[in-house]
Amino acid sequence: LAYNAPHFPVQCMPEEYEKYRGRFMEGWDVLRSKRLAKQKRMGLVPHNTKLTPRPKNIPAWSSLSKNKQNEMDAIMATYAGMIDRVDQNIGKLVHHLEQTGELNNTIIFFLSDNGGEAETGALGQFQFKNLGIYGKGGNKYGKGWASLSNTPFREYKHFAHQGGIQTPLIVHWPSGILNNTPNRILSQFGYLPDIVETCIEVSKAKRPRTKNSKIVPSSDGISLLKTLQGSKKPLHTEPIFIEHEGNRIARDGKWKLVSYANKAWELFDMDEDRSEINDLASQHPSIVNRLNSAFAQWSKRVGVVDWKIARTYSVYRAKKKDPSPKQQR
Repeated sequence: LAYNAPHFPVQCMPEEYEKYRGRFMEGWDVLRSKRLAKQKRMGLVPHNTKLTPRPKNIPAWSSLSKNKQNEMDAIMATYAGMIDRVDQNIGKLVHHLEQTGELNNTIIFFLSDNGGEAETGALGQFQFKNLGIYGKGGNKYGKGWASLSNTPFREYKHFAHQGGIQTPLIVHWPSGILNNTPNRILSQFGYLPDIVETCIEVSKAKRPRTKNSKIVPSSDGISLLKTLQGSKKPLHTEPIFIEHEGNRIARDGKWKLVSYANKAWELFDMDEDRSEINDLASQHPSIVNRLNSAFAQWSKRVGVVDWKIARTYSVYRAKKKDPSPKQQR
């Protein structure tokens, strides 16, 4: 099920809007600290996890006028209402599976594709009068609230730092995850290709070698099945690589090499610094060089296009699809 409900435009039904109105008046500074404390109590992040500083382009909540704070509370209440409605409808699906006797034999993965997005500046973009009215306005909640959504991490959707890529994964499958304590938290890292491999193994499907007379590329993913069934061995014993809009990752065990598009690599010890605060690249040049070489080999193998070229091509394609008024005449 491809839920788009938490995506922009931020809009919700009036009843959910009213349910959450006023709950965010403490603002992003206070709520980020509270969320991290709760995450630690729940065991979602290590106790040594630190909160990243508020970015300079996000104003302190206390610096906003009362009217602006009220407006910002309203946009976040709308966002929360969207999440609430997703929860309600996932509940309907689970209830249906219970009623049909299929819940225990159904594997459910629940996750998000990326972290909170912050494309419209610190304070977002919305029409205050239209919040809480479904179908009205092109509302986006902005960097301030995105930083709260991504607590305690750096950056947002599009980027390769944890705020852009680390999202929760909840797995429910009573018939397949046996002899394990319910509500376990697994700290092993994985990524989306692993879910594909898990589904193939669980369903005993055969991977197609070709489709439409073309060779189907192999996957770098690894099935999560053994991990879900209690294995404590590291899931990925070889580095994994990601590239998105020029932003890059090479992850090998505790080491994460990451960069912005066309910028220098940063290196982080994810066991000690999940929030990516202390860049260790200058202290471990051999690790940087090794993972950089591995990333280059992977990029060549899978056909990563240099972002400078890819971006130019994307702009060219957009112009061809949406000609200027001069071209239209």
